[in-house]
This record gives sequence, C-alpha cells and structure tokens, in this order.
Amino acid sequence: MEYFVVVNEYAKNGSAKQIWQTIHSELVTQGVKFTYKKVNENAVEVVKNFTLDLAEREKSKTVVLVVGGNGTLVDVLNGIKQAQRFDLPIGLVPAGIENGFAKAIGLSLNPVVALKQVINTTDKIYYTIGTYQETLRNTQGYFLNNFGIGMDAFITSIYNRKKKRKFFRRGFLPFLTSSISAYYNQEPFSATVRVSDSYSSDSYRFFKHVYIMNVANHPYFEGNVSLSPQANIKDKKLDLIVTENMNFIRFFMLIVSLYFHKQLNLKSFHRFKDDQIHLTIKSLEFLQIDGEEHGSQYFDIFFKTTSYPFWFNLSSVPFKERRKK
Repeated sequence: MEYFVVVNEYAKNGSAKQIWQTIHSELVTQGVKFTYKKVNENAVEVVKNFTLDLAEREKSKTVVLVVGGNGTLVDVLNGIKQAQRFDLPIGLVPAGIENGFAKAIGLSLNPVVALKQVINTTDKIYYTIGTYQETLRNTQGYFLNNFGIGMDAFITSIYNRKKKRKFFRRGFLPFLTSSISAYYNQEPFSATVRVSDSYSSDSYRFFKHVYIMNVANHPYFEGNVSLSPQANIKDKKLDLIVTENMNFIRFFMLIVSLYFHKQLNLKSFHRFKDDQIHLTIKSLEFLQIDGEEHGSQYFDIFFKTTSYPFWFNLSSVPFKERRKK
C-alpha cells in the first residue's frame, strides 16, 4: 500500500510535531511508500483535492493516514466525501489531546504502536459513522464522535480554551469548572425530537427546557467523561441524550455521575437510540462537531448512520504492547 499522510503538527498544543518526527523516521526505516502534507485548518480542501486528482488505478492501493487529533480526522473524512469519488480507507496515528475515536475502536494511544496497527493491515475494516443534513442551511457532513447542541457545545468551547494553555491538565476539576460556567451562561431552549423506530405522527417528543442535546457514535466525550455510555461504534445506531429542567443540584449530580461513568436515573435525563434521528430547534444555539466549535444556528437536522472503510489491524499487536503510553 501507498500512504498519503496528513499531518497536523499543531495538534496536542504543538506536541504533534515531535510525534510526526518519530512517525516519519519509522515510515522511512520500515520502507513504507508514502507522501505527506502538513495541514492546519485546511485539511478538508487538501484531502478533497488529493482525492479528486487520484487516478482510478491508484485507488485500490492508497490509504490516507492521519497524524493528528479528532478535528483533523473528521476533516479528512469530510474532504474525501466532498470529492464524491472514492471512499479511500483512513488510518490514524492519534496525536491529539482527547483521541476519542481511537479509544472507541481500541487503537493504541501510543503513536508508534498505532502505526504498527496501521501498516500491519492487509484489508480494510468498516466502522459506523454519523451523517447529518441540515435543511435550513442546506449543509451536510459526517462525524465520527458526537454532534452536540446547547450546553454540550458551550462546555466544549470553554474546555477547548483551557486545553490551549501551556500547562493544561485534564481531570475532574477543569471539566467541572467548564461545566458550571456553561450552566450559568446557557439559556434553556425548546426542541422537537423524532426517531425512526415509530416514524409516525405520535413519534414526536417535545421538550421545552433543554440544556444538553448530544448525538453520539461512541461513549467518549471530553477528557474522562462518558456522556453516552451505551453508545457503540459497531451497532450501526446513534445515541441521543437530552437533558431538560436542570436546576443546579440536578446539574451538579449529572456532571459528577457522567465524569465517573455512573448511570444516573433522572426524569430530566432522556436517552434514545436509533439509526435515524430528526431534531428541530427554533432558537439560536451553540454547536460542536467532534469537539470543534461551529458557532450558533437554528436547526432542522436529520441524522443517519452509514459505514466507512478504515485501515487498522488492531489485533496485529499484542494486547500488552497496545497499552503502552
């Protein structure tokens, strides 16, 4: 196989630069055929153009390898999809702070070990990804981790600013302070939900005082938080979490329970699981997709699942080696 390596040296607060130097040396040492392109916020266009220029005869022997975090990975996916030519398989060397997708599939978080799991691969493997189509703006796209509206996106925004600090440390306290700040700045909003298992007039659910609305492909959210612990990247369904009527005590209990992976049964906490979801929100609300902020907007949005080819052989590396940091 030949690898087109998409490198984001700015990932992990710039630490990805050193990771790339190590990966580059490994690729050269092992005689892997590759070309590479360094990106920052232009990954979508770079990968789209690469896919458009790729010859038909080259598609069966080409893998796009990402060295970066969640944001770079989803940009690469969207770039390939926007080209509307080939679903080129994607490999990943996790070089971000969160690396949610890598955790979800069991890819090693050690870059050198993850590279072994990529180059030891002989055939593509398919995982569920999420798709969305927003009718008000006529936009569509794909996500690997989660799509969050409201306080969810607000927390992500505050937490992302903290992650840019030189001496950032993950943990309960940074997440708690981010969540409390978001709680006091987020106004509740109304939303309509429809899922596909009973796609009829009585399948609508109406919520008047929503704080968090998150569509997840797997359990991992930010840091150690599992916002949707029942989400499974292999079940071909998405998990929708809706929280409403949250006074501060309920909110505090929710945040603590989610951080420590505890199930909390509150009337204000709703879960849905399906392969088709329709959300309507008539107020301007913040949006995050795979941890990347996208401003605020109104929503009339349809979600579905599909599958996409990736390039991993996770079991090609012994379990003990996969756990190396």
